[in-house]
Amino acid sequence: RDGEVEQSFVLAVPDGDGDLVVRLALDTELVARADGDGIRFEASGLGHVTYGGVIAFDAAGRRFAGASRLDGHRIELVVPHAFLAAAQGLVTIDPIIRTISIDGGADDNTVPDVAYERSNDRWLVVYQRTFSGTDKDVISRRYNGSGTFMEEIAVATGSRESTDPAVGANTAHTRFLIVWVEDTGLGVDHVLLARKRASASTSQDPTFLLRDSPNASDRDPAVGGSISVGPNGEAWAVAFEVRPFVGGTSSVDCARVELDQTVLVQQVSSSGEHATAPCISECNSLSTDWLCSWVSGAVFPFEIRAATQSMINIAGLSAIIESRSSGGRPTCAGEGPEWVVMYANSDPAAPGNHDLFGAILRKQRAVLSVVTRQDLTILEPGAILLADQIQPALGWDGCRYTYAYLESTGSAGNFEALAANFMIESNGFEFFDGHRGLHGITQNQLEQAPAIASRGAMHADPGVYLIAWQTELSSTNHDIVGALFLGGALTGGVTTVTTHCGIIPAAIRAENEPVLGAVLRIVTDAFQPSNQLYVLGLRAPSPIPLCSQGCALGVNPIFDTIPGASLSLPIPCQSGLVGAEFAVQNLLLFRLGGCAPPSFPLDLATTDTLVIRIQ
Repeated sequence: RDGEVEQSFVLAVPDGDGDLVVRLALDTELVARADGDGIRFEASGLGHVTYGGVIAFDAAGRRFAGASRLDGHRIELVVPHAFLAAAQGLVTIDPIIRTISIDGGADDNTVPDVAYERSNDRWLVVYQRTFSGTDKDVISRRYNGSGTFMEEIAVATGSRESTDPAVGANTAHTRFLIVWVEDTGLGVDHVLLARKRASASTSQDPTFLLRDSPNASDRDPAVGGSISVGPNGEAWAVAFEVRPFVGGTSSVDCARVELDQTVLVQQVSSSGEHATAPCISECNSLSTDWLCSWVSGAVFPFEIRAATQSMINIAGLSAIIESRSSGGRPTCAGEGPEWVVMYANSDPAAPGNHDLFGAILRKQRAVLSVVTRQDLTILEPGAILLADQIQPALGWDGCRYTYAYLESTGSAGNFEALAANFMIESNGFEFFDGHRGLHGITQNQLEQAPAIASRGAMHADPGVYLIAWQTELSSTNHDIVGALFLGGALTGGVTTVTTHCGIIPAAIRAENEPVLGAVLRIVTDAFQPSNQLYVLGLRAPSPIPLCSQGCALGVNPIFDTIPGASLSLPIPCQSGLVGAEFAVQNLLLFRLGGCAPPSFPLDLATTDTLVIRIQ
């Protein structure tokens, strides 16, 4: 996996009644310390590597999640006897090492936003840097697809306040659009400024005025991108709040921004409605609509509303999602005709706390309707039901949804950033993972403002998200923390069984992970593509020898054969496929150096066998 190193230890359940402990020798120049459920290795000024907690699972799929321990110059992985006593078959111990990039130091950095551009496989994180009470700038940091830091560039600088940045990507133009709020110096007046940024380089276009609403202040932008080509795809959508200078009610408007900086603006909220806290979906995809959500109302009870936004058909379709909201900002994701909106609301079982709620919206026959609305905190695996959960940030990878959120730690009003993921099945929410710490530690610090983007929303490989949030070191020193989150199952992937002939290289490989919704790309060195054949089926319990030259069949029984040297296998977006296993092997027909007559009917060589377990 990009950005990670994975180890696996496969063991038979040992005799005895004690815990199973795996001890690993440790030799490093980095500073090591225990860190929540893992171990943190630090290099001053360069970030850190986290050796994550232990995931153990048996042949039946039962799981145990625990901590790895630092014992002097050793790492210890502990699996308790209670899990081992009920384990079926072999037990796999699977710690994950994740590299995390950090923007630390003495700067005061806050309110991040994130976007992904598919054509050049680049992430962009934008955030606000505060120098004084009247001097705030907008900064961007670019990362490659595996999360490696590339460079930092100032987006907006000067003596005035540039605040609240938002970013979205457009694949047709290989550009990011960065939007922020600019203080005009005229009291309460604020305008929206923007500039485009190339995803492949450090090039930035000049700043331009995106919106200056008459007699009002423009605030709180959110940017939606696009992957499609055509009249509704080669643009960005920017949702924002319009606050009148005197009297009146705030509204939520949406602007369509073309590459040539043409801006078309329309009001999304209803006339006379007090609308605040807008959000817009990450991508409108194949000429479908964006979804915009917001808070409606000036006093409790607030409503959560949403509307489709095409920016071509002036009137979008709207729906009321929640009629008694406590006013937390909603977040939305998905691709038409189906989206999900999430928001924090009062927890009926714990007054003063909040649960996270989710609503499935579907557009059918010119009607936007709420299919279901549920308390996701109750459904989330591992959730602490009496904790306070707030500030969700929702992403979608083309199949599954992942959300980051903040949860109270029980220590002096502090909050920790966590994540969970689910998919939509039978008009409901089916969770895969929950209560996942994003940095392997309960920081006991005030963490805020999570933001999320995914590869899959831009129709790249699914299952990978970049999540960014701010953490408070002091009232004047905040860091931006980032983590690549894998939205697939913690187990599974691709392993190799040696079945190739002795003089033939093991040339078969998978180019990406077998994640739900992905197109798995398998490639074999093209010796003679017209004479190559893939066989697909189940993994043979033991490789079947074909001849004295060492060629073996690793697939048995065989369910299908496909000619060629490359293979693309779409993995359906069906939750029941998680953990399913199959095997793939390539046969090189009429290839000298392998099996040959008379021991085999024709000249033949075999590659290694890939065993694929869907994540």
